[in-house]
Amino acid sequence: MRYLAYCLALAAVLSTSCRPTSPPATPNPSPDAGIPTSLRGYRMTASDTIAEKDGGGKLYRFNDGSAAYITVFVYPVPPDVKVATDSAQWVVIEGEKFARVLPIFVQRGRYDAFEMAFANPEPVVVELDTIPGFAAAVTRSKGEVSVQLQYLYLVRGQFLKVRATLPQDQWQQAPVPLFAQDLVRAMTSHH
Repeated sequence: MRYLAYCLALAAVLSTSCRPTSPPATPNPSPDAGIPTSLRGYRMTASDTIAEKDGGGKLYRFNDGSAAYITVFVYPVPPDVKVATDSAQWVVIEGEKFARVLPIFVQRGRYDAFEMAFANPEPVVVELDTIPGFAAAVTRSKGEVSVQLQYLYLVRGQFLKVRATLPQDQWQQAPVPLFAQDLVRAMTSHH
């Protein structure tokens, strides 16, 4: 019961606290595709190619020296998402996969339990082809409670997914919403 109350409180706070409150940070030069090497106190620690059998693309891992970490995925829009004719719907369809993957992680033992806090569009106006989505979940693993945040954007015909895992005592201070918005800006200005 305490876990559910925590989830509800988290949903209420996240829904109002994830709005930007400070000006965008200037990202460091990007290695490729407009992905900066550091942003909002997080430094890129690794990058890798996503296997073609898994859809292709690239992933980038970021850390700020704490137990919080961010993984950024840049990948083509999958064929199962392109069934919709409106690209805004593509983000909705792809974003719904977040809630479907969490039970799989529970089955595989990565998490003991999870609760979806909410999944909402969270508009960021940068360019006309930028359509965001936002979701949050609370997970439990080995007695530890973590907050999982996901931001999903369609930028230049590709998906940009920002997924963060934050310890429950750090999620309020982490600049993940601002990181995600600044990353979209960096990618849309990269030529």
